[in-house]
Amino acid sequence: MIKIAVISDVHGEERQFKRLAQELEEKQPDLIIDNGDFFYGSPEAFYYEMMKKRPPILDLAKELISVAVPGNHEFTNSYRTFKTAQNDMPYEWICANVSGFTPYVVKHIKGIKLVIIGLTTPLIREWDETGELSHLDIRNPVDALKKWIPSILASESPDLLIVSYHGGFERDPDSDWPFHGAESENEALRIAHAFPDIDLLITGHQHLRMNTEVNGVHIIQPGSHAIGYTEVMIDTETASNQFASAFRTIENNLNEPTEADEWLDTVIAEWPQDTRFSGMLSSRLHRHPFHDLMHEAFQLATGAQLTVFEMPYLENGGFFGSITRRDVLRHTPHAAPLQIIELTASQVKTLLEESAAVFTVHPKTGVPCFLSEIRELAPAPYVHDVWGGIDYTVDITRPVSKRITQLQIGGRDVFGDERFEVAISRYRLTGYDFPLYTTAQVVRSTNRTIPEILLDFIAQTTLDTPFGQQAQQPHRSELQGDS
Repeated sequence: MIKIAVISDVHGEERQFKRLAQELEEKQPDLIIDNGDFFYGSPEAFYYEMMKKRPPILDLAKELISVAVPGNHEFTNSYRTFKTAQNDMPYEWICANVSGFTPYVVKHIKGIKLVIIGLTTPLIREWDETGELSHLDIRNPVDALKKWIPSILASESPDLLIVSYHGGFERDPDSDWPFHGAESENEALRIAHAFPDIDLLITGHQHLRMNTEVNGVHIIQPGSHAIGYTEVMIDTETASNQFASAFRTIENNLNEPTEADEWLDTVIAEWPQDTRFSGMLSSRLHRHPFHDLMHEAFQLATGAQLTVFEMPYLENGGFFGSITRRDVLRHTPHAAPLQIIELTASQVKTLLEESAAVFTVHPKTGVPCFLSEIRELAPAPYVHDVWGGIDYTVDITRPVSKRITQLQIGGRDVFGDERFEVAISRYRLTGYDFPLYTTAQVVRSTNRTIPEILLDFIAQTTLDTPFGQQAQQPHRSELQGDS
């Protein structure tokens, strides 16, 4: 019996991974595979990057992991940390569809020869904000497998062929409902149907727990944030090397704070106004004090007339009372600077229309909802931005692209070629969700990242200088079509 432990999308969760590492050290699996997005995406990871310190999670991984695949965040958000780890770690980083990596590794375990091929989502090119990846040859995973699988089967003759792919499912394998994302972002089902010689296909990126079989290929996805792992048991005594897998949840009973915890859990402000929100739909449908807060923070940092931000992907959030750095960072996990661009009024209206396309009125209940709840391949809720400094009304009962019924600044209609400076996250300028941004002229950028800007804004706002008195208030109207 061969035991394999698979993790994915740890995202720098130091304390949780420490507990997971203890569990795996006790269980002693024959092989531990990390399927990508190991470093970046948590407040802990932000702390070590900001302080330019080596994350302790690397030392835990060094003694534990057998082989790793780079995820999109390794490339696009923590490339320097990743390159350091790649040179420092004793295990191999494999990726058959990106140049500069070993495409696969061979492992001999209990007399069984395993070949593990690594892959990552090719959209790292589209998500590259800095141009650091311009030297890499990035290919589609299916094309890479067409090249490598026949070669491996002929030259290696493996007993077991494993593909570790930092990408997910394009459709739910049970209901056939399509998941969000570009066509090439997630291709697990296409891979399984195209390559029946694969024995085990490991997926990730979507933070799901999946355990299924497609076209004779055993497919798993082991969740995220180190809350557990998928244990794969391979019965090598049978002629077909029978697979059994299950997700193992890890209870975190570690009370000792980490270095990052002490910094993150320090109270930096007593927030005077209630900006808490509840519900991803309602916090986007209606004007909310949290929108005012974000606009004010961005405007003070940039001097831009208009501001754009994506609401946190949280059911419950906002600030009131004692606020820690961790509270702030859970709302702004992506450490990108603000960039100030120039847009015309007509371009602003086009972008507002694209944001408004995520909403609809449910045909059965007559109440507002996200379009993705009732239509396949509709824009996801995160393809929506809130604008500050401008008064706009959206009628979600109207057809898509004809929903903006009012666009004003200070009671004055704006239209045509009138130009504005707009503060926006550097990520949005990749054009992945809003292609129009790729043509925008960048006027200047902030030295601080968005998390640093918001941390400073929260810490410097006091009862003597309450927010709402430091910058021009936005005038976002309620959306029409509500009931």
